[in-house]
Amino acid sequence: MLTLAAVLFAGLLPGALGAWLLRRKLSPRLDMTAHTVIDRIRGVGRLVALEVGAKEIVTVGEGDDTLWGRARKLIMVFTFQIQYSCDLRAAEVHPGHDGDGRFRVCLPPLERLTCLVDQQHHHEQPGSTWFGLVQRPFSAAERDAMWHQARTQAEQAAAAGGGHLEIAERQVISLLTALFAPTGVQLDVDFAAAPAVEPQRIS
Repeated sequence: MLTLAAVLFAGLLPGALGAWLLRRKLSPRLDMTAHTVIDRIRGVGRLVALEVGAKEIVTVGEGDDTLWGRARKLIMVFTFQIQYSCDLRAAEVHPGHDGDGRFRVCLPPLERLTCLVDQQHHHEQPGSTWFGLVQRPFSAAERDAMWHQARTQAEQAAAAGGGHLEIAERQVISLLTALFAPTGVQLDVDFAAAPAVEPQRIS
């Protein structure tokens, strides 16, 4: 004969079992391993954390306007996009202590990429001599030198200030945290100690 206690136990058991299974389904961190975490992180590939615009004006002048000739002058405006990115394919992951669901993530240092977006001739005066009979236009080599100067200025400005590197690092940490938020996994993210960010260039 079933007692009241046995009936109550039999009735509550399916509900308790269902609640336990649902909890496991909603808390996948119980099954998370360092291998799973690193696969998810490396699967992202290269993560662009921050993009900063930069505009540089370069002026080249030579001589003065006279009765028998005109001075050479060229003003060009260069627009760059500077990207801070992290190659997550090089990430390393280490499990925390006592299986507490925390993982330590070691990332490579951020990389800075300088891309030319646009260039415009703001003002160009080729210059002339002998009462305009001899023209002195700007050569391709001179224009190329101006582009190199503008790129150097943009990179120096990016390295000098604005805290862009720190902002980009915080953004990477925030994005990784959001990636694992549904799983309940907690990440402690560190960036490898390295020299100053080395710029890469795309012309």
